Amino acid sequence: MSRYLAFFALALTSSAYAIDADPRFIEAERISQAFSQQLLATVKDAMAAGGTENAIAVCQVAAPTIASQYSQAPWQIARTSSKLRNTNNAPDAWEQSVLAAFARDIAANPDKKPTPRTHISDSEYRYMAPIMVATPCLACHGSALSTNTQKALNQRYPDDQATGYQLGELRGALTLRQRISFTNQH
Repeated sequence: MSRYLAFFALALTSSAYAIDADPRFIEAERISQAFSQQLLATVKDAMAAGGTENAIAVCQVAAPTIASQYSQAPWQIARTSSKLRNTNNAPDAWEQSVLAAFARDIAANPDKKPTPRTHISDSEYRYMAPIMVATPCLACHGSALSTNTQKALNQRYPDDQATGYQLGELRGALTLRQRISFTNQH
């Protein structure tokens, strides 16, 4: 199949909604779930060991380390949000559009978690899954933060925008990328 036919075939299957039959989608789901579970367990352990202030310190170091562990070829994983804590996690144009789509989905149906989105371009496969605010998240991202928590956030993230959330709100998204290439096959 020529490169152009392969691209056309992929373009037809690409949509704003997840293509769950695509093996890349299944792998991205597995990686995002494993990353989320490990990060949540790490933060919970840090909170148990030293409170919210310790969890903030641990998360600042552990989140990029855990992302690096899961960013093994061919995948790259990151977190992003429209309300950033870490400015290094700023969304690109596609991620901004997906975050907006997740917000529209929630507004239309608040009881349903938005569906992950995928996108295929001529050079990469992209996947985004929503991060919803759960009870443990409220200690550092909620609207009723303790004075010590707010102080720790101010020290570590002076430009923090990621507070004021309520249970069940969209916090952000996990975003995965995989480089793809189209080869000439005859």
